[in-house]
Amino acid sequence: MGEVAETAKKVLVGRVRGWNYLVERLRLWTTKIWGSLLKELPIIRELARGWFALHFHREEYMDWILSWFWHIKLATVMLKKWDPLFDLKREQLGAGSI
Repeated sequence: MGEVAETAKKVLVGRVRGWNYLVERLRLWTTKIWGSLLKELPIIRELARGWFALHFHREEYMDWILSWFWHIKLATVMLKKWDPLFDLKREQLGAGSI
């Protein structure tokens, strides 16, 4: 398996339900909530307004994050594993969205 495929296995895509949450604010939130739980925090990249990608250093961190429900204030942080068929435009329109 190539390096790109290995990296893709450690990526989550997500959004905060009902918010166009800014990546900078998301970085602060992950540091506050996950900073003491994970040895290495994910790299966060904005995909489109309201959507982001979390690039984890270790696959087990990603799996652990997916095993819990996360909230920012009362808004749900919706996450799912990235796959090659992920279509940001379709997801934004709500068809099969997370």
